[in-house]
Amino acid sequence: MRRAKQIIFGLVIIIVVGLIGWGTYGAFLKPAPTCFDNSQNQGETGVDCGGPCVPCELKSLKPIQVDQGWPKWFKTTTSTSGIAAEIYNPNPDWAAKDFSYRFDIKDQFGAVIQSVSGSSFIYGGELKYLVEPRIDLSAGKISSVDLTISNPQWIGVNDFSRPDVEIQGTKTEKTDMLYVSGKVVNRAESDFSNFSVYSLVYNNDGQFIAASKTIVDSVPKFGASDFKISFGSALDIYQPIDITFSFTRTLTVGDSGNDVGILQSFLIEGGFIKREPTKYYDDATKQAVAAMQGALGITPTGNFDQPTLQALNSIISSNIPQITKLQEAQSIDPARTKVFVEIKR
Repeated sequence: MRRAKQIIFGLVIIIVVGLIGWGTYGAFLKPAPTCFDNSQNQGETGVDCGGPCVPCELKSLKPIQVDQGWPKWFKTTTSTSGIAAEIYNPNPDWAAKDFSYRFDIKDQFGAVIQSVSGSSFIYGGELKYLVEPRIDLSAGKISSVDLTISNPQWIGVNDFSRPDVEIQGTKTEKTDMLYVSGKVVNRAESDFSNFSVYSLVYNNDGQFIAASKTIVDSVPKFGASDFKISFGSALDIYQPIDITFSFTRTLTVGDSGNDVGILQSFLIEGGFIKREPTKYYDDATKQAVAAMQGALGITPTGNFDQPTLQALNSIISSNIPQITKLQEAQSIDPARTKVFVEIKR
């Protein structure tokens, strides 16, 4: 009997000590519920989401996507280049009011030779572009570019919707330089200031050529503002050559015009000169013409004289598509120009 009492007394002590320990743990040692403890323990609608935690939908959001084939890089001058990337937010009900991005520029060995970082935003379901129009690095040194997007700050589209702003009257023109111009039309009840307008230009085959941007100081509510984006002087607008084209004048050093550019395109296709057409008959063109004349069995004067004109017209009349191929690939098709405005509400 005495032994039984001892056992019962011992069990009571164990229970009491256990309750005290459990109470102490619950009061002082047990971690407070959080939104990261993999438990539905503080009024959440799901595990670690809803209620006091982030909405459950946020946990299933898709990341901002970089479209296939992007980023792309392009030449701006002999010592500078630019980068552009097409990105897409696959979440129509959620916008990223801010995110960070980084372009890692690599050489032929896959080593990062330069990085360019920035921040931007993207509206729900939006396709947009990230453009770095001028980087102090020659395009010839670039073999690939990687884009990393991080730290998106998600917000519902009702709280971060796209402003009622659009682009109208877009024109792509070439004078001394290539320009893209138009109007930013604001139908919103707010003024906007210090925002960017971007343009991407493509060739006749829809291949990306270059991108640039400008800053618009302001656009008033229910108003409009003009913009003009410069691409420099190196790019030309593609103008298809009629199959009846023929040279009509002789040419020599100092002459300029479209016919000089066509002659230079022919010299490039024939491998007599290695550079882009300039439309100016210089010493390099003269040397290339002399080489072509030698190949055609004509006295190599270096001048685009009457015998050379007649011989080239005969060749061109049956070979126009090949002659203009390079010119077409490097020239801008205005019908394919894209313009977008980047305004943060």
